[in-house]
Amino acid sequence: MNKVCELVGCTAPRAEVVARLKKIVEARHRNEDTSIVNYRKSADVGGRGGLIAAPITS
Repeated sequence: MNKVCELVGCTAPRAEVVARLKKIVEARHRNEDTSIVNYRKSADVGGRGGLIAAPITS
């Protein structure tokens, strides 16, 4: 967990964050494609070199 999450708490479920980002993009009325938001993984740097690990799926 990064320092920001430790200070303010990063507890929002991924689905909620994705929905909010889509709403923000749509509200800008800039003819932007919201499909890219579905690939969002994190807002912070995951580790050394900025690598964010792929989600574990089974």
